[in-house]
Amino acid sequence: LRIKRIVRETKDAASFAFDIPAELKDKFNYLPGQYLTLSTTINGQEVRRAYSFSSSPITDADPAVTIKKVKDGVFSSFMNDDAFEGQVIQVMPPMGKFVVHLDANAQKHYVLFAGGSGITPIMSIAKSVLDKEPNSKITLVYCNQDVQSVIFQQQLNDMVVQHNGKLKVI
Repeated sequence: LRIKRIVRETKDAASFAFDIPAELKDKFNYLPGQYLTLSTTINGQEVRRAYSFSSSPITDADPAVTIKKVKDGVFSSFMNDDAFEGQVIQVMPPMGKFVVHLDANAQKHYVLFAGGSGITPIMSIAKSVLDKEPNSKITLVYCNQDVQSVIFQQQLNDMVVQHNGKLKVI
């Protein structure tokens, strides 16, 4: 898949949105909470890593993953330091069972927990629930090392305001 857009989220994390060709759209349909396995050659070696969608299949136009650079992380360093818009990365179809099945009539209270870059599947789930379950609410407990490392800080603040009492972030 071609990297359509790169958005710097923090000093050590970026989101990568992919352009899905029409002939692959069905193959790359995904559920909130699923992940992609990315693969590329780095220093002559094929390297694969799995990353959760941070995008919602319901609210976001392009599927995206968010990757935090890990100390000595070959793939995460490559993506954060060397990847570029327009670059083609090998991507396996979506996988994973950490998903939410949405019901427009549900009246649930989701309590979601995330730490650091673990926010990525939680973001996918939260955005989807807030859009498709108007009678449900979410409490998100999200821990980070410091304020500068909070991935999606502004987006979460905006979601709290936009969804007027349906989302509480701690």
